[in-house]
Amino acid sequence: MPESKPTNKDYNLPFPTRLRFLLEEKGKGSQSQLADYIGVTRQAISAYSLGNSVPDIYKSQKMAEFFNVPLEFMLGESAVSYTHLTLPTTREV
Repeated sequence: MPESKPTNKDYNLPFPTRLRFLLEEKGKGSQSQLADYIGVTRQAISAYSLGNSVPDIYKSQKMAEFFNVPLEFMLGESAVSYTHLTLPTTREV
């Protein structure tokens, strides 16, 4: 059966897109673990990942902590996903 396309216009915004990526990367059961960590239901995590709902700033920060990524990454403001990475910088003279 072909996968149906979501009809929510917010589905492809940076936050839900990156949340889905991080959940998939973490693997099975991660929605429940994340829900427990930030104090919401698994259904709330599903709504966040589908773009149907937006977490408050405190829950967003807790999500970033859970995945060990900067909040800026989850918000689409940074391409760097892991806080423990130090990227080399180049300087043109």
